[in-house]
Amino acid sequence: MIMAIPEKPDSRARRVKLTCRHDFRLIPKPPFAFDATVNKPSHFPAPTEECRPGCFWNTTLFRDHLLGLRLRNSGDTDHPSVQLSVWSEAPLPASVLDPLPQEIAFRYNLQSDLREFRRLMRGDALTRGIWRRRRGLRSSCAYSLYELLMISIVLQNATVRRTVQMLNNLLNAFGQVVAFDGRELCSFWQPGLLSRARDSRLRDLRVGYRARTLSRVSKAFARGRIDPEEWRALSNTDLKNQLLSIYGVGPASAGILMFECFHRHEVVDHIPPWERKIFAKVLYNKESVEEERIINDARGRWGDYAALALHYIFEDLFWRHSKRTIPWLSNLIRL
Repeated sequence: MIMAIPEKPDSRARRVKLTCRHDFRLIPKPPFAFDATVNKPSHFPAPTEECRPGCFWNTTLFRDHLLGLRLRNSGDTDHPSVQLSVWSEAPLPASVLDPLPQEIAFRYNLQSDLREFRRLMRGDALTRGIWRRRRGLRSSCAYSLYELLMISIVLQNATVRRTVQMLNNLLNAFGQVVAFDGRELCSFWQPGLLSRARDSRLRDLRVGYRARTLSRVSKAFARGRIDPEEWRALSNTDLKNQLLSIYGVGPASAGILMFECFHRHEVVDHIPPWERKIFAKVLYNKESVEEERIINDARGRWGDYAALALHYIFEDLFWRHSKRTIPWLSNLIRL
C-alpha cells in the first residue's frame, strides 16, 4: 500500500446519519503507541477514515451493521487506555454490541504481548533506535477482511491516481456518506449490494478487469462462504489455504492479509518489489537486493517476529518522512 491524497466522494453517494451511541473502555497491554498504531503513514488513506493526534475515526461494517467508530487515546505508552465510541443508525442488538469491543481490540492488536519482541529489537543495532521512537506500535487493520480485500483489488497494477479514482467511483456508486460525531466519512457497501451488480456497470466505473474479482469476492462474502472470525483460530498453513481459496488472492496477497488482518507476526514469504527497494536502501544501503536475501536475513535476526520487525522499520521510515522529507524516499513514492 502506498501514500495518496484521498478525494471526497461527490453527491451521488447516499447520506446516512448515525445517532445511537455506545461507549467502551479498552485497556491494551503495555507498551502501546496509540498514534503509531492507528495511523500508518505508508498506507493508502481512503475517505473512510480520519486521523488526528490522539484520535481516529472510521466507518466499518460489522455483522451486517454500518458503524461509525472513534478511538481516543486516554492513557500513555506505559499505562495505556483507549476510549471507544460507536455510532449506529438504530440501537444495536446484543449479538453485535457484546462482541464489538473484542473485535476492535483484535483489529488493533491491543492484547499483543511485545516482551520478547522488545528484547529482540533492543538487542539489534539497526532497530534499537526504532524501538525507542515507536515502542508499542502494533500491526493493525481498521478494516474488515472484506473491506481490505476491496482496497487491495483496486490497488492491483494501478498508479496512485488510478487507484483513488476507482475507489471513489465505487464508493459513490455503492457506498454511503456517514455523518457521526461532527464528521462525514464514506463507508463501504454491503457485499450483497455489489455482488448483484452487473459486470457492465462495474466496468462503467472504470475498474477494468477488476470487475470480475470485485463481483466474485463480494458473492463469496454475501453467501456466507467466508468467516474471518473463525479463521482467526487456524494455523498459519490452514489460514493461508483459506485465503488462497478466495478468488483473485495469490501468495503475495495472502501474506499481506495474514499480517495485516490476522497479525501473524512471523509470516514473511514475499516482499513486493516497491517495498523491496526500500528495504534494500535501509538494510543494505543498496539500490536493489534479492527478495530471498531480505526474507532470510529478517527470519535470522528477528525469528517469529520477522514480519513485525520489518513493519516497524517501514513505518518508522514513513513517520520520519512525514515530519521531514527524505529525498530518496520521495523519489520512490513518485514511482
